[in-house]
Amino acid sequence: MRTTLLKLILLLFLASGIQSCKKTDTDTQAPSIVVLLPNTGDHFIPGSNLTVVATFHDYIELGTFRIVIRWNTDAQNVSPNPAVAPWDYLLEEPISGNNNSINKIIDVPENIRMGDYDLIVTCFDKAGNVVSKTDTISITN
Repeated sequence: MRTTLLKLILLLFLASGIQSCKKTDTDTQAPSIVVLLPNTGDHFIPGSNLTVVATFHDYIELGTFRIVIRWNTDAQNVSPNPAVAPWDYLLEEPISGNNNSINKIIDVPENIRMGDYDLIVTCFDKAGNVVSKTDTISITN
């Protein structure tokens, strides 16, 4: 009985020691984004296409990307047609792997407010870490 108890204690001790030596990869690092298109200051005409090209990297696993286009609320942003509603756009899709890229063609609506818009590209990794890049684009005639 005493031998069995000693073996059991030794086994529990070894098991806890092995468990504590296991390496855990906790992902605390945000992914990275490189936005290739569009460039800050690019102008687009209503009814045209806007292309978003970006690359994403995470050292463990990418999760999703998001593209948001919204009215730039800077007080300097004055529209020649302020009565028309601003454009609000949202696209979110999953991505996987450590490296990935997108090439998305977005239709610019016909009847939207002219002026500056924020184009925000966001990337989330599987662990929930996030990074965003914002560029200002213009909708003009």
